Amino acid sequence: MIFLKQSLSNFGLSETHKLQAIIHNTCQRCGAIIQQDWIDDYFRLYCKDCEAFGRIVEGDVLFRYHRPLIKKNHLLKLEFELSNEQIKASQYLLNSVISQHIGYLYAVCGAGKTEILYETIFHFLQKNQVICFSIPRTDVVIELSKRLTKIFPNTVIKPLYNKEKDDSLADIVVSTVHQLIQYYEEFDLLILDEADAFPYKSNDLLTRLVKRALKPDGAFIMMSATYENHELKAIDKKNLPIYQLPARYHQHQLDTFTIIYVDEVMKMNQSITIHNDILQWIISKLNASIQLMLFVPTIAIGTLLEQSLKRHGLNCLNVSSVDHHRAMKINQFRANKTPILITTTLLERGITIKGVHIGIIDASHVVFNRHTLIQIAGRVGRHKASPSGEIVLFTRRMNIEIKAAKKYIQLMNKEAYNRGLINNDL
Repeated sequence: MIFLKQSLSNFGLSETHKLQAIIHNTCQRCGAIIQQDWIDDYFRLYCKDCEAFGRIVEGDVLFRYHRPLIKKNHLLKLEFELSNEQIKASQYLLNSVISQHIGYLYAVCGAGKTEILYETIFHFLQKNQVICFSIPRTDVVIELSKRLTKIFPNTVIKPLYNKEKDDSLADIVVSTVHQLIQYYEEFDLLILDEADAFPYKSNDLLTRLVKRALKPDGAFIMMSATYENHELKAIDKKNLPIYQLPARYHQHQLDTFTIIYVDEVMKMNQSITIHNDILQWIISKLNASIQLMLFVPTIAIGTLLEQSLKRHGLNCLNVSSVDHHRAMKINQFRANKTPILITTTLLERGITIKGVHIGIIDASHVVFNRHTLIQIAGRVGRHKASPSGEIVLFTRRMNIEIKAAKKYIQLMNKEAYNRGLINNDL
């Protein structure tokens, strides 16, 4: 762990040692190369890259210490069986890390990426080694921590995000990528999920934090449903192994989009009115007792949509990143206490609701790139009892992002069909 001097709470630890915050123009907290013009009012060098975590200047002292663990009798408590393809993927990841190769997993949404990791995680736990599961978004960190606690009941698992900083005695730390700034050569196994997601993607600082948090001989696993073509080519060029899983465990094909063209989502007259095609589709689903997630491009549109639906007597909840009650609202939706959940791209990942159908409002908006559309579509059909559902894009026009997302789904279904991984015809 790394602490600024003023926040250090573990002076008594025997293995604590201190070091200068900036050595040879390099920040010892985030690894940035300090530029000569990064100077404060007192003509001291400081680190701009990690300034959001508290400014580090020349002369500051950092403390590092070894975080103690208690040896335990770890238990892997699986309540289900992996599919044959999941077992192959699981064995690939385990073999990769044992042979000290990076494990790349390229799996569609709902393929069971987390479940595929359990054997590898258990392998490291049995060796009393430390594991980090790093994810870009706080909501997913909280959700995954709960899931892992059920699977590994004898293991100390701690979530780490902006409002939660306790990692004491944790065998597994489930962390946002930003919180890895607390660590230096800490983890024996680091799993980076959703490597394509904001804010990790194309962020040099966060990329460094991941590398610095891993021990020099540590194992690294990288997972995504939506690697870029240039990333796949780079992996192939380096002759690195990658496991592609183009189908879900229940062997049903991925649902593709239904596109409904609307001239405008909202009509701004005396009262804000939702487009009639959208309204009628929503009503038809509610009449069939189907829960709906309605994805909107902005918080403002979400608020307007909520007001309009309520004016039509429809019960709905609206969540976004600025909503402090979003966890409570999401739990209400999970418990089927409300039929409609309006959300920004906040919930494009990491949420599973049995039987849900999806509407994407103003789908040609710049917020909805191909990766986002693919992830949103992946919320549908995740349960074996409800393996399919409708994904409707309400849009003014077709664009390259919609075409690319649709092509991805078609290619994954074709690959899965050719490999015998889906049991229905294309």
